[in-house]
Amino acid sequence: MQNGYQAGWRQHVSAALVILVVGLGVSGCAPAEPPPPTVSISEAEAQQNYDEQAEGQWEAVVAKYPEAQRPDIESYSPASPNERPEQLADCLRQAGYPDAEAFPDGSVGVSPGPDDQELLYLISSYTCYASIPFEAVYNTPPNDSQIEWLYHYFTRELADCIDSQGYAIPNNAPSFSQFREAMTGNGSEYWSPYVELPTLTPAETQTLRDVCVEYPDEYYGRGTAARIGDI
Repeated sequence: MQNGYQAGWRQHVSAALVILVVGLGVSGCAPAEPPPPTVSISEAEAQQNYDEQAEGQWEAVVAKYPEAQRPDIESYSPASPNERPEQLADCLRQAGYPDAEAFPDGSVGVSPGPDDQELLYLISSYTCYASIPFEAVYNTPPNDSQIEWLYHYFTRELADCIDSQGYAIPNNAPSFSQFREAMTGNGSEYWSPYVELPTLTPAETQTLRDVCVEYPDEYYGRGTAARIGDI
């Protein structure tokens, strides 16, 4: 037979264990409601980012035409992912490619012309893409505040939005530690609710992404801009 002291002690121990387990579970996860991300990029860092984007564009040209002469880029006109495709298409049209067209998925279609004019097209394309880079905030590795916020957004709001559109998502979300490793390039496989979806047509995918935005502006430190259902 156990006395009152023993029973009380066991109750206290059980309660303490529950608190400890819950506490350990929370410490291994991202905050339940992380604050909006803070993204700060200096003018010098932004300039370096645009230079690196231009360098990457030029490498694609010289990979095929090593003797090509690189044109000067007088100034940069950075754009967001939403603005950039149409600006690129307009730049290409002005460069002599009237059929250049921006598509909803962010790509730009254009007919480069005859084979003997390929170098001319590549240089024109380089000039447009290099002079209209992504804004640096959209082309910079995420910081800790962004990763924490995005994990919370992916596993809650975005998953719920996709589910509300009639697409059931398996509960295969990684732990926060695994997600952070993937976002920082440390070996884990990238995950988003979108990778759980069945194969969709391009039109179905775009329609869903218009409603359930994968990377809303808040992720880039842009405040409370359009997000789910506001597009």
